[in-house]
Amino acid sequence: VSTQSTGLNATSFNFAFRLFFPPEIMPPSLFKDLGKSSKDLLNKDYPQNLEVSLETKLAGDIAGTQKTKLTRNGDGALSASINPKVKLPSSGVELAATLYTSKKLELEVTKADLGVAGLKTTLKVAAKSFESLGAQKDAQTVSAEVEYLHERMTAALAVDLLAAKPQVALGITGAYENFTAGVEAKYSLGAATDLAALAAALHYNGPNYQATLTRTAADGARSNVAWNARLYQKIDDALAIGAELACACADGDKACAPTVAIGGQYKGARSDLKAKASTNGRIGLAYTQDLNYFSKVTLGLDISAANAQEHKIGAAFKFNA
Repeated sequence: VSTQSTGLNATSFNFAFRLFFPPEIMPPSLFKDLGKSSKDLLNKDYPQNLEVSLETKLAGDIAGTQKTKLTRNGDGALSASINPKVKLPSSGVELAATLYTSKKLELEVTKADLGVAGLKTTLKVAAKSFESLGAQKDAQTVSAEVEYLHERMTAALAVDLLAAKPQVALGITGAYENFTAGVEAKYSLGAATDLAALAAALHYNGPNYQATLTRTAADGARSNVAWNARLYQKIDDALAIGAELACACADGDKACAPTVAIGGQYKGARSDLKAKASTNGRIGLAYTQDLNYFSKVTLGLDISAANAQEHKIGAAFKFNA
């Protein structure tokens, strides 16, 4: 009896220890990243314009990169941007800036592990024109973001600092075994605090597939509700498929129909092929080919089954030096 009691106590102790002090595992995803694999498969790397980008590593003791991008839209308009990023190893601070030919300026300062492991803070400044930076309050936005990653939960807080009616967004996710649940609320501050939007999500991460269900209310907690279900499956190292079911109806709209999109990706040794189709009548194709060790090209084709004049062709050339 004593031996059985000792074994039972040891088992209980091991269970409790693993429950409160589990082995080191990856933290769950932030709320904004739930279902990201399916979203990227269906939406990322389908160029519809002509893009040329060059990314170079900065020389010297400071680690960093500089990305220059030139874009020609379907209407023939040209635009360009330059995006240097610098990381200061001694302090862990990352600095980034993006300047567009339209004079728009974006600045970002990030500090990882600020006082606590897993805590990252980011300060973002955006101005419609760098000429008005600091001169006109309404011509710029300043926001602060804080993200915390833990083995069992994540939290993200974003605050708009200069808006006439500032908005605060708080997102929290928690994980148990293969399940992750999360909620994100946005509040408008002022004389009276209002709930601007509310979203909730449930995510399951299996051995080779992921499923995500999201409910989003764009106005308060119950108005303009949208449902979204995403599925992603990695069949093997080369082949993956994704699907999305979305239903967004305005209040009082009883005739809205859900939209279904499916897609797949095949990864070869030096080339990738992606394809997608949606019930909205659009078909997308993308082919990526490595040209050599420092360059690759992605060709995109967007087909409209309803209107031949809405077909789009794009190409993206990427160079690394």
